[in-house]
Amino acid sequence: MNRPLRAAALAVAAALAAAPGGRLVAGEPIALTGSYRLVKRVLPGGKKVTYPDIVGFTTYTKTERSLTLMWKDPSGAPVSLALIADFTLSKGKYCEKSVYWMQHNMGMPGISYTAPKEKNACAEVASDAESISFDVPGEPERMRFTREGFVAEAKDMWTDTWKRIE
Repeated sequence: MNRPLRAAALAVAAALAAAPGGRLVAGEPIALTGSYRLVKRVLPGGKKVTYPDIVGFTTYTKTERSLTLMWKDPSGAPVSLALIADFTLSKGKYCEKSVYWMQHNMGMPGISYTAPKEKNACAEVASDAESISFDVPGEPERMRFTREGFVAEAKDMWTDTWKRIE
């Protein structure tokens, strides 16, 4: 690993370890900071979808989130989502405001650059000794972050498992 990446990884690990009791703390954006790769999607009924049928990468900084995601619909046509958003994580709330939104074949054919209206909103954050969780404003999923990565669950639609990478 090169020096800047190693230093960044050590800084994130130190910030997480310095949290009270070594916990992830709901009011600290550093708990989310990092890059994550989508490992698998589990559909209702238990079917697992992995690369190359689904590809995803997301990064959280202290104030921004980016996401690129592509999967195939039941007919094999590509579906994709790309977004950039500003966010805050403080006082038990996760708030997000869309900066850029692009979706392709999501619920309607073709490309749309219109973010959902509810995208600029806040959600309550729950935390325990091992994780922090919140609903993503304007999106169907609930996210649960741990030191290893996160799980995004969209009830009755999918459960995505993301691994933190260096």
